[in-house]
Amino acid sequence: MFSYIALSHSRNFALYDGEDLVAVTVYRKGAEAIRERLEADARTIEDLQRQIAELPTLAAHFREQAIGMPRPPQQLPLIAAEDMPVYRVTSPPQPRATSIGCNKLDDNCRQPLLHRDSIAL
Repeated sequence: MFSYIALSHSRNFALYDGEDLVAVTVYRKGAEAIRERLEADARTIEDLQRQIAELPTLAAHFREQAIGMPRPPQQLPLIAAEDMPVYRVTSPPQPRATSIGCNKLDDNCRQPLLHRDSIAL
């Protein structure tokens, strides 16, 4: 596919694809690196073309498998807001918390808040 040859009396190498000149490099390793890269790209393109050719057969295979599969559930009809019953939250009132020994105007009060029923008088 790709080949490289040394140009006469120089350290330059020419990389050919058949009869077409692809690149000229200063060293042989550069020509080899370019050749390897182009061959890897050609292999990738061939693999992708093969995968594209296989797509219709894969689609038919999956279609055959999907015939026996269960259908997803249908959406239930929506209930109008007027038809829904109203629920009222009824919970007993909670006791209020109070602080011990603090004035409400005192910002430096760092006493913990206690339940009023737990205060011993």
